[in-house]
Amino acid sequence: MQELHQLYLDNNEIVSLKTGVFRHLYRLQKLDLCHNALENLHVHDFGRLIDLRSLSLCHNNFIRINATLVDAFIRIGAVDLEGNPWICDCDSADVYYKCIRNKSCHLNVTCEFPDNLKQRHWNVIDQLGCVTSASPTTIKTSSVTEGFTAIHQTTAEIDKLGQSSEKGVWFCFTVVFQVIYILMFVAVLVLLVKICRRCRKNETKELDDGGSTSSSGGFKHRREEQLEMAEVQ
Repeated sequence: MQELHQLYLDNNEIVSLKTGVFRHLYRLQKLDLCHNALENLHVHDFGRLIDLRSLSLCHNNFIRINATLVDAFIRIGAVDLEGNPWICDCDSADVYYKCIRNKSCHLNVTCEFPDNLKQRHWNVIDQLGCVTSASPTTIKTSSVTEGFTAIHQTTAEIDKLGQSSEKGVWFCFTVVFQVIYILMFVAVLVLLVKICRRCRKNETKELDDGGSTSSSGGFKHRREEQLEMAEVQ
């Protein structure tokens, strides 16, 4: 069974697929499930079928497909969805827009419901004005919003940089002012010390000069007294 390349299960009134029913068919390349009564599919039903290149799901009871299946269908390539009672409304828009955004997605979906869209190709969804996460309008709006957000973030970053630069300039000015203040204080202190030293030297010199004058005057006075005493004798 693991080497099976083609499997035809059409016209078997299959209502659902058991989870992992194809998990051992690694080499399967073609799977035909047409003319059954399938209503739901899950991406894990075909996740391990890496060689699958043809999947026929025509004439079942599918009314919608899950958006997660689109990637699997694109990988497979040839997917036949003809003859299913597809509902073409805004609930199917996500799948539709996801498919048309990928050039490799070619799904032959024909609307069955509502009645006014019966037998129309599902690209009629474009005319319904649906707004979904995958619609072009939403994508453009998201892009514009992201653009404005990016601009706002850039402007905010520039403002922050400007504020940081301004703070840096003020910080530099403050540091320079403090350095100048300290240097001026030191210079004044040194000048005061020099003035004090000079004053002390002057006071010492005056004291020395005063002492010398007093000594000379006393000596002269004693000499005069001695001469007067000699004359008296």
